[in-house]
Amino acid sequence: RAANMYASPFLHVVVVMVMLMCMGPFLVPGVSCAPAGRIFVVPHSHDDVGWLQTIDGYYNTKVKYIYDTVVEELTKNSARKFISVEMAYFHMWWTNATDSQRTQTKKLVENKQFQFVSGGWVMHDEGCTTFSSGVEQMSKGHKFIADTFGAEYVPRHGWQIDPFGATGATPTMYKMMNFQAHVIDRMNWHVNVALSLNRSLEFYWAPNPDLPASGPHGKIFTHAIDNHQYCSPMTAHFQWDASPETNPPADPQHIIDVSTRWAAQMYPKMAEYRTPNVLVPFGCDFEYWNASAIYSSMDYLISYINARPSQFNFTMEYATLSDYFDTVLALENVEWPIMQGPDPDVAFMPASENYTDSPFAFWTGYFTSRPGLKKHIRDSEARLRAADILYTLARPALEALGPNNSITEEQQAAYADQIESLRQAVSETQHHDGVSGTSRFYVVDMYHDDLWAGDDAATNATLSILATLLNSKKKGAPAPMPTNETSILSKLQNDGDSAGIVVYNSLGWTRREFVSVPVNTNYLSVTDEAGIIIPYQVNPAISTTMTSDDAPSTKYKLYFMIDVPPLGYKTYFIIVTQTEGITGQITPVPRNGFTITNGALDVVFDSRRLHMSSVHNHVSNVTIKTDTDYWVYNSLTTGNQQGGAYFFIPDGPAQRVLETPPKQSVLIEGKFVQEVYQEFAPWLSHTIRLYTDPMASSSAPLSEVNNYVEIVPVVGVMANNTEVVIRHVTDVSSGSPSSGEGVYYSDDNAFQTVRRQIDFNSPSPIGGNYFPSIYRAYIEDKGRRFSHVHDRSEGSSALEQGQLELMLHRSLTTDDRQGLSGYPLIDTDIITPSCRIIVDTPEGSALTSRHHSFLLNFQPILGITRLPQGTSPSSWSQTYNASWAPLIEDMPENLHIMTLSSPDVLHPSVLRVQHICSSIEAAGSACVKPTNLDWGKILASSSSSSSSSSLSIDQYCPTALNSIACHSPMVNGPSMIVEVNTTDIMTYLLNFKS
Repeated sequence: RAANMYASPFLHVVVVMVMLMCMGPFLVPGVSCAPAGRIFVVPHSHDDVGWLQTIDGYYNTKVKYIYDTVVEELTKNSARKFISVEMAYFHMWWTNATDSQRTQTKKLVENKQFQFVSGGWVMHDEGCTTFSSGVEQMSKGHKFIADTFGAEYVPRHGWQIDPFGATGATPTMYKMMNFQAHVIDRMNWHVNVALSLNRSLEFYWAPNPDLPASGPHGKIFTHAIDNHQYCSPMTAHFQWDASPETNPPADPQHIIDVSTRWAAQMYPKMAEYRTPNVLVPFGCDFEYWNASAIYSSMDYLISYINARPSQFNFTMEYATLSDYFDTVLALENVEWPIMQGPDPDVAFMPASENYTDSPFAFWTGYFTSRPGLKKHIRDSEARLRAADILYTLARPALEALGPNNSITEEQQAAYADQIESLRQAVSETQHHDGVSGTSRFYVVDMYHDDLWAGDDAATNATLSILATLLNSKKKGAPAPMPTNETSILSKLQNDGDSAGIVVYNSLGWTRREFVSVPVNTNYLSVTDEAGIIIPYQVNPAISTTMTSDDAPSTKYKLYFMIDVPPLGYKTYFIIVTQTEGITGQITPVPRNGFTITNGALDVVFDSRRLHMSSVHNHVSNVTIKTDTDYWVYNSLTTGNQQGGAYFFIPDGPAQRVLETPPKQSVLIEGKFVQEVYQEFAPWLSHTIRLYTDPMASSSAPLSEVNNYVEIVPVVGVMANNTEVVIRHVTDVSSGSPSSGEGVYYSDDNAFQTVRRQIDFNSPSPIGGNYFPSIYRAYIEDKGRRFSHVHDRSEGSSALEQGQLELMLHRSLTTDDRQGLSGYPLIDTDIITPSCRIIVDTPEGSALTSRHHSFLLNFQPILGITRLPQGTSPSSWSQTYNASWAPLIEDMPENLHIMTLSSPDVLHPSVLRVQHICSSIEAAGSACVKPTNLDWGKILASSSSSSSSSSLSIDQYCPTALNSIACHSPMVNGPSMIVEVNTTDIMTYLLNFKS
């Protein structure tokens, strides 16, 4: 792949010779072979927002002193400079800084000595994050900078020096935020060497083929650090705040030795880039806690070398990224390489270490590490988005009803603070040692604790707002505040007991699906707000023999059909009756195989092992044979390089968990839900479900209710040094080692679909061919596509023709020597990684898999209320506002509301609309076309209920993705035209009419 990037061995030898000759000034006085260089020394400290210590631990022991001493030292000398990256820490320091320190810092920022780069809350991970969460944490940091220092100091340059590989989503995000350039580090080692030999470590990157390189969201200038060394040259004995014995200072006694060693570091760098200007990061992890020692030595070294230009043939200066990129991009007659399309993604992800020293060291284990944390983060992201949207729309809607119904300013401020606490918790987990699962266990506990606290706060705000909406037409006592405690439902057992469930839908499309809740009786019915019985089914809980699975907490699980308007809610009612409700029946499993069907799909289980063996789509007439099963990799536990939290290094091919039929198989058949429960090991089981759409007809036989197969594994405590995958072995012709062509597809950061090319010549043929999958992955051949949609970030691959596998869990006692020494990835979490399988044509699957990604990852919010005895649904609905529809129609099916938020009562609301289709997965489909809508016209002028609440746009303007300021003057509503090109995102600031 990307064969033109790989240089010949002869060229390698030539370049090395040039590097050696460029050291000639020290061997032959007066001899110089390199063009005059200009070294831009960029002082920085890389401050992990959690890793080996907690956030507070790092701040109190290191970061506080970094900012204290850096500000002090920059104030002493106007030539000195520093870049600040992680706003989580700078915000902590700023909050505790003295008035004098704040004044000094503002002067340094204005003087361009102290510069913010990237400026997100954290330096985000690229292998496991969603695009929307990356935007949130970047915008949070940028908003703080703009509010504190001014919008003109919001960063223009990215600094992604420590993430474990680079995806195309980050440069696209930066471009959408009006960045000029960005810096990356880790990539495939072979590619880094090839780029350096071709002097191509700087290039324009246009990663998305649907966004023209010349367009506003197209290419961005990219600088790749040579040799994966963001700590070099500091760690090459220039760590002047460490031991002077191994890091002698630059002073009169040591300057000849120090300058000679420094020049030896510089000359190879000068040979690897296309201009004589060289960016030299000077810092490392938590450096500059004693800034005086570093700056005093660097001052002396700069002065010494600049006084001897003929000897060294380069000059030096302190610099920020603006200094460097403004200089380089102003040069004329430089032919910059252009990396266009998705191919560079294959080269930069997965990253690997030096092939010679560590041939198997590919950074692919972290795609799956700590799946429990990954799921918690994903759920919190969804909870944050739902709270944002409800808060933003409910405020103006309630204000229109008059002061008796509106949310007071005090309540608005309180809700905004509660939601913001979750935004901060979610933002900190986007750190590249957070969601990646590569921190020590007590730091993982910290992330969970912060998320739980934020979850509770944002949930309180959400349920309080729902209560206000419920009471907006009350004709009696206020409705009880809904709760998310499902234990209320388990207590419904006596005739007449009832509860209302408010179901809130944060998606921009009507949500029709079955949801489930635990109950303790099957003598019940479920109705809508008018008292009409809706489709439901009660299935008995299945007794399990698994030693690591939680026993069922209730006797039954209730499934009921919801039909909730976009961005709105509806109330459903569970009522205990004297007669048995619609109940699923446990049926003996035929040992010679069997089929479950919902009229749209047939799922066949084979006679030999009772595994899912094929899926047939009746509507598209597509059948795909599959052997869906669980396999285990044993981790390599010997040798110099072993696996760990970061690296996936198995000792050979995976083995099936069970070669025989499952230890237990249970079939539950019913009118609306078919379930197959199977146990494979004391620590592993799954449930496969099909749902029947009662509204399906000959004219509309397929819907988002019945067009997928649901698989929910339960993975418990595994043996040490094992990694479990779900593997689909299908008859799809997707390429194999014998053909030399292996291809599958997965998504970068839940944003861009990328063609993953299997490298059968990789030094690590398994671990080196794993790639991230955030929402979905698929394989296809002519006319058929097999898609796997999942609920958390997972590693994925397609190692043989027709195979698609996703890693679910891993637990290791080995250490991959990347810093967690003494704290291996021993993970005893019990997880339930839900997934949805879609079998259809490529054209039919494209939009379907996208929608299921959102349905699975943005679950509806349930607010539960116990009703007074004898209260009927119809009487309750006449007293309270049982439903609310802020939109009068669905969003176009290819447009997704990524964000609708109001950061606080003082700023405009932010709307981000994403085009969710791409040409790589849906070429020729109507969903790929650019789409526009009048957002103002689909807002409900009055709600669909009898409430007279209304929503109307007052003013709006387009803005950059980070939503800092308008690109043009505000435009008056109520009309608001939103135009979005394929895979693009448009962002607006808007105000609603009060």
